[in-house]
Amino acid sequence: MYVNTYQYTIKEAGLVKTRFIKKGTLLLTNSGATLGVPKICGIDATINDGIAAFLDLDDNQIEYLYWFLESQTQNMRNIDQGAAQPNLNTDIIKDFLIPIPPLTEQKRIASEIKHLFSVIDSLEENKISLEQFITQTKSKILDLAIRGKLIPQDPNDEPASVLLERIKSERSDSKKKSKNTGDNSHYQNLEWSVPSNWCWCLLSDVCTFERGITFPSTAKTTLKEEHLLPCIRTANVQEELELEDLWYIDPVYIKNNTEKLVRNGDIIMSSANSRELVGKTSFVHNVDYNMTFGGFVLNIRARGIEPKYLFYLLRCYFNNGIFMTESTQTTNIANINATVLGNLKMPLPPIHEQKKIVQTIEKLFRQLESIVVEL
Repeated sequence: MYVNTYQYTIKEAGLVKTRFIKKGTLLLTNSGATLGVPKICGIDATINDGIAAFLDLDDNQIEYLYWFLESQTQNMRNIDQGAAQPNLNTDIIKDFLIPIPPLTEQKRIASEIKHLFSVIDSLEENKISLEQFITQTKSKILDLAIRGKLIPQDPNDEPASVLLERIKSERSDSKKKSKNTGDNSHYQNLEWSVPSNWCWCLLSDVCTFERGITFPSTAKTTLKEEHLLPCIRTANVQEELELEDLWYIDPVYIKNNTEKLVRNGDIIMSSANSRELVGKTSFVHNVDYNMTFGGFVLNIRARGIEPKYLFYLLRCYFNNGIFMTESTQTTNIANINATVLGNLKMPLPPIHEQKKIVQTIEKLFRQLESIVVEL
């Protein structure tokens, strides 16, 4: 509403080519892309010929006239003058028809508009603050979940250490042994205790990592064609997996390797991104057609545990900056590979508790998201 700053100053000799205006003068941009924008000058200043000044106005009318002109900006821009560069000359401005209510009504209208705009600004600020609070609350929920503090434990649940041994016995390539909560010394970078029926393990104990496919940059297209295979890239890894803006490639690049096809329950991780975004994850669900994934993402598949629990744990690690810390940096890109991820430690609850944790997280998230919708 007010102009209180300036970019340039002029010497006294320059006054002959500009117009000096006093503080409180109503202004209107009269040419170019910003045509039709009113302002009230909050300082003594000079203006060029791209700005019209309303002189000798009653001080009591200026704010009312400002709000009227503000309401007419688009109409001013729609005036057809038959010229490439739109311009409001003084003759056009003088022909504006302005409704003039009694002075007391003008003051009331201007005051009410200012009040309403201040309310709108306050609501916008509060909305941003509330959205930030909800984001922080979601992070806290995930943090409580992986510490065993979100829901009560059931002593009748099969201990996680038994689950872990069973998973390992089913994986012929595994030589790792489980560690229970009685010996956390192996996991020096973890600083919290977990419930007695939980255990610590490595990520590689309970999931596999599949690298994305590579192909020449000339081999991709954004045009969907029936014979081409959709390909997820790092830009698709958002709060939810975005499938509207995919690449499409020849299926020959997956080399008949079905492990390179996305399945429901997979977790897609951005493994090469900016330092702040490396390790961001999306969960795959409701995909009923073949799809692959590119070289800057990893596909993480849970083995023997609840996939959504693993997803929320990875999301918690991302929120806490663990992937950013563990990544390596090149020029403008941070990278985190399967070996580094596989050696990260994670708290593992009993399988039934994993499912309950997921249900509780999603219930709480739905309640928080309903608040945002109502804003």
